[in-house]
Amino acid sequence: MFRSWVYPHLVICGCAAKIGGWFHDGTTPTDIQLSKATIRESWEAMESLVATGLVHSLGLSNFNCASILDLLRYAHIRPATLQIEHHPYLVQQPLIDFATKEGITLTAYSSFGPQGYVEMDLEHAVKTPHLFDSPVVKEVAKAHGKTPPQVLLRWATQRGVAVIPKSDTVEMLVDNLDAKGFDLTDEEIGRISGLDRNLRFNNPLVYFGCLPIFD
Repeated sequence: MFRSWVYPHLVICGCAAKIGGWFHDGTTPTDIQLSKATIRESWEAMESLVATGLVHSLGLSNFNCASILDLLRYAHIRPATLQIEHHPYLVQQPLIDFATKEGITLTAYSSFGPQGYVEMDLEHAVKTPHLFDSPVVKEVAKAHGKTPPQVLLRWATQRGVAVIPKSDTVEMLVDNLDAKGFDLTDEEIGRISGLDRNLRFNNPLVYFGCLPIFD
């Protein structure tokens, strides 16, 4: 909703829209159409959704520390969560520390790093070693009798970051649900965090060759 209905007068319409009414026209746009609405205008409109009972909580996605600080100066309702790309190649520790200090929970997407971007044929995802094949991750997985995906999810949750993995197979879904049945040691968490490359895969700069929102 936040991506498509950013103008304040459309926020309520977007929230009320039924999922069944959404559709894909079969085209793949290659251009970016930027909204003229400010983040403050959109946030205040979203706050009105809470006031009218249409939603319970509000959250952010892909905000950096500076953007969060700015929003907190005018927000009447503080964000409940911050969704970020998070995996051992993109640890983002300062951002996690800041959000935690502000009482904002963290939610991770792309917990498996390049794995979910290979099918999009993104060059840097294809050329980056899969985390499932990382010697460090595989060694930790073997020590606990778990799979590399389970280790990656547990690494995140033990660092205080919620995970929302997806899968196309029932077996992987079951494995994902079992990712909290064990604990990594501090040393193991540190070794996995040591894989950090500050490497981001979900980046409009890569998709479109412009809009460096993370720089």
